[in-house]
Amino acid sequence: MEEYVLRYMKYLREVKKASNNTVLSYQRDLKKMMAFFESQGITDVRKINATNVNSYILYLEKNHQASATISRYLASMKAFFGFLRNEGIIDTIPTQEVRAPKIEKKMPDILSIEDMLLLLEQPDINTAKGMRDKAMLELLYATGMRVTELVSLKLKDVNLDMSYIQCDFGKKTRIIP
Repeated sequence: MEEYVLRYMKYLREVKKASNNTVLSYQRDLKKMMAFFESQGITDVRKINATNVNSYILYLEKNHQASATISRYLASMKAFFGFLRNEGIIDTIPTQEVRAPKIEKKMPDILSIEDMLLLLEQPDINTAKGMRDKAMLELLYATGMRVTELVSLKLKDVNLDMSYIQCDFGKKTRIIP
């Protein structure tokens, strides 16, 4: 199984031109998968089926892995088995019917008024950079705009006469008073 993982890592580096971090992440995920399957007596990648993959997912859940982590492991496995299928090493992809666990969306933490006031007091308004930073923080706080919207803001997006800002976020446009 290890030889196929190494071939896949080479493919990611040389063909897909994946970043070093991406390659290392896939390699780490697939090594954990290999260790699990080898502990189950499965050393040939062609012997892995959907039941084995589901067992691995259950094992991860029982070992208190977060849903997001399990989803990442599964994505690594799906890509790996897809590669093996394209290379003609396996006939069917054992992860094809396996669904990733549902990831809980957490509400963001909200700053208290005291914390926000402390944050707004941080920039040194005696410098141009400090004045800019304070204006940016106040704009974020007053409008609720996203940081990505703020940093991509252009002068033409600000309408002082009508008191609004137009934010283009991907294919969406927001008008913020």
